[in-house]
Amino acid sequence: MSGSWSIGRIAGIPVRPHWSLLALGALVGLTEGQGALGTLVGAAILFASVVAHEVAHALTARTFGIETRDIVLTPIGGIARLEGMPARGRAEVAIALAGPVASLVIAGAAFGAASLAVPGSIVASLLGTLAWSNGMLGTFNLIPAFPLDGGRVLRGFLHERIGLRAATNLAASIGRVAAVVMGLAGLFSASVSLVLIALFVWSASGQERRAVATREAEERRPRAWDAQGRAIEVELVPVFPRRQPVVVGWATRSR
Repeated sequence: MSGSWSIGRIAGIPVRPHWSLLALGALVGLTEGQGALGTLVGAAILFASVVAHEVAHALTARTFGIETRDIVLTPIGGIARLEGMPARGRAEVAIALAGPVASLVIAGAAFGAASLAVPGSIVASLLGTLAWSNGMLGTFNLIPAFPLDGGRVLRGFLHERIGLRAATNLAASIGRVAAVVMGLAGLFSASVSLVLIALFVWSASGQERRAVATREAEERRPRAWDAQGRAIEVELVPVFPRRQPVVVGWATRSR
């Protein structure tokens, strides 16, 4: 993703913070003054939780033969950019659920450990923040609105029943309704972060809808092979009295 750079790898997957994340950290430091340290520690715990959430997606995708290009960290969350999408709906359900399950497991473990720590201590405070961050992350992502994990679970369940494109359109529409609700809630509560999340959900829903439409159009494009075994790309064009295939190019791979 443009504007991000690698700071290391986890399970062979590059982790890339986006420049906007560092800009947000600098803004917090300037506006919070001496209270910035505690705010930044909380932010660090949150984004470590986001990385764990996205790594769970990536490792589950790997079990289905899908590699992850990288994990990008932004002010509104993480993005595990997979090299492809699952061919079967049940695989998408498993990959989508992996993140929230990992977050909720971490939340439960942190909550249990916090209850054993000395009340009011720094350790208890950090564990409480870890539990809260992961609990919020896991629960919020289960909302059945695309592109949140819950929306991907919904699409996975519907994929083999009504088709990928119809399932994507339905999940994207629910996502946009949720975006409007979140945006209005953010405006009335003066929550900038909620408004940013609403804008992201609205934009990502449309992008996924267009990506699936483009993919299906590409898969429907007629293909053939010449005498040397080269793949010929053809296109249907209107030639009176009916549409006829016309060669538009050759691929480099042989059949």
